[in-house]
Amino acid sequence: MPFLKKSLSVIGIILAVLIVLFIVSVIWSLYRGEDRPALVVAPNTFEIMLADSHLLYASTFSYGMCLSEVTNEDGGCHSETYLSDSGKYIATGFWEGLGDKRIEEPRVEKQLSFAVVNKIIKTIRDSGIMNKQCPDGMTVDASWDYQLQLDGQKKRFINRPVECQPTLEEIDKIIAEAANAK
Repeated sequence: MPFLKKSLSVIGIILAVLIVLFIVSVIWSLYRGEDRPALVVAPNTFEIMLADSHLLYASTFSYGMCLSEVTNEDGGCHSETYLSDSGKYIATGFWEGLGDKRIEEPRVEKQLSFAVVNKIIKTIRDSGIMNKQCPDGMTVDASWDYQLQLDGQKKRFINRPVECQPTLEEIDKIIAEAANAK
C-alpha cells in the first residue's frame, strides 16, 4: 500500500508540473503574440497607392488554392498592378500560406510611354465606364478590386464587376503588352 500511495503522489506531482508548464506556455505564447507585429501594421500598399492623385489605374487580384512551387503547399495568391498618369507602372504580388508563410514575387517597375497611357485613357473614355453601373458579380474564393481615376473622378470596383469586366480586361491587356515589350 505505501508503494501505491508513493506512486500516486509522484503521478500527482508530475501532473501538477505538466499543468503548470502548460499554463505558463499558453501565457508565454499569448505574451509573445502581442509583441509580434501584425501582418498588416499600416494601411496596405493597395490603399496607399489608391490615395495617389496621379493614379490612373489600379487592380488587385486574390484567389485561394494556389500552389507554391517553393513550399509545395496550397495557399493564396495575390497580385497588384498600378499605373500612374505619367506612365509609371508597378506590378507586385505574393503567395501566402498557413503559419504566416509568405513568399514575395519580385516587384516590377517600368516607365510606359505616353502613347500607352493615352491609349488607356481613350479606352476608359470610349467605354463610358466612369459613368457605368458596375455591380459586383458572384465569386467564390477569389476577389478583384479595381480603381480608375480620370479627370479627378474616381471609380472603384470590387469583386469582379461583371458588366465592366470587358473594359478592365482590355486595359489589363494594353498594360501587359506594353510592360512585356522590350
